[in-house]
Amino acid sequence: MILVARDTWGGVWRRRQFLAEQFAARGVRVLFVEAPMSWPRLMAGSPGMASRPRDRRLQVVAPPIKARDNLWVTAPPKPLPNHPEPFAKVNRALFAAHVRRCARVLDMKRPVLWINPEYAWFLTEDVAHAAAVYDITDDWTHAASLPEREAREIRDNDRRMTAAADIIFTVSHDLFHKKVNAHTTVVYMPNGVNPDMYEASGAPVPRELDAVPRPVAGYTGTLHADRLDADLIEHVSQQGGVSQVFVGPDLLDAATRRRLHGLKRVFLVPAQPVERLPHFTSQFDVCHIPHLCSEFTHSLDPIKAYEYLATGRPIVSVPLRGLAHLEPFIDMAEDYGDYADLLERNIRGMEKCSAEHRRAEARRHSWSARADSILERIRDILS
Repeated sequence: MILVARDTWGGVWRRRQFLAEQFAARGVRVLFVEAPMSWPRLMAGSPGMASRPRDRRLQVVAPPIKARDNLWVTAPPKPLPNHPEPFAKVNRALFAAHVRRCARVLDMKRPVLWINPEYAWFLTEDVAHAAAVYDITDDWTHAASLPEREAREIRDNDRRMTAAADIIFTVSHDLFHKKVNAHTTVVYMPNGVNPDMYEASGAPVPRELDAVPRPVAGYTGTLHADRLDADLIEHVSQQGGVSQVFVGPDLLDAATRRRLHGLKRVFLVPAQPVERLPHFTSQFDVCHIPHLCSEFTHSLDPIKAYEYLATGRPIVSVPLRGLAHLEPFIDMAEDYGDYADLLERNIRGMEKCSAEHRRAEARRHSWSARADSILERIRDILS
């Protein structure tokens, strides 16, 4: 399998990393293709490029790096900006040539193409494959911060990828309903969790939490102005009585970051390796999801919700449609006042259900079970 991601293998793990690990554990040989290595950004010293391991900055000429049994990682080159269009054609040609070269090195003659970023649609034309999978995890065209030109490009690329795919997986019902009339094989396949990681006890208290007063309402995941509701976070802060800790990559705009830093008992912790996240969640008194309610956030299926369930901690969230199937286990707030009240009630032990019920639900959504279901669907396509 060639799994094309929109991020990197190391650091913060998302759906594609968890699934790649599960596929490899089942004997599927996986080439994990990271987001392209932008040479202009690398030369300009972009923080995103600096975070990449040095060995992967040379991958344009080096063979794929073995990350674990049955799993290799590579990063294609992107020597030019994507505008104007002739530059984009050069980038696409080099991307496809790089993937073909890595496939030859690994003796992958007709692999399954698993594509998450819609911009990689051209690989379905330029790389020989047995089947093409389109895995849709969000709808960025509804992100308020996205310029119209980029939204238009995403829509165009999404149409191309939809037409080229043999099967489409969507993480949410919102995304499923947007695709079901555009393709013959669309499968709702939500996210998951590795329950054992979060059920283990005795994790050390992270030093980043030493100065945080209890009780703690915790959040894990990307900090982005199109996701987080800064007004809600400020409202909770003004009520007092609870610290809010946000652990994850900081993609906030400068104004939102300054605003959050200025709030009482709000703490931002940098992104953590996947194995450290349970150390933080084990210290939360309540887990929460203070997201905006928008077409973009309704398209999501937050992995954090399953990880929160696995901790056994109580959970408070805004009423996201992507979480409707977990409503028996999550307190959904009707408004800002209700949100703050629910945090307080859960901290005082007035929980919607027991910790064991939450953990049991998490076990139903393991990445292991998701991988088995996905591979079964792919085998059906191949047969």
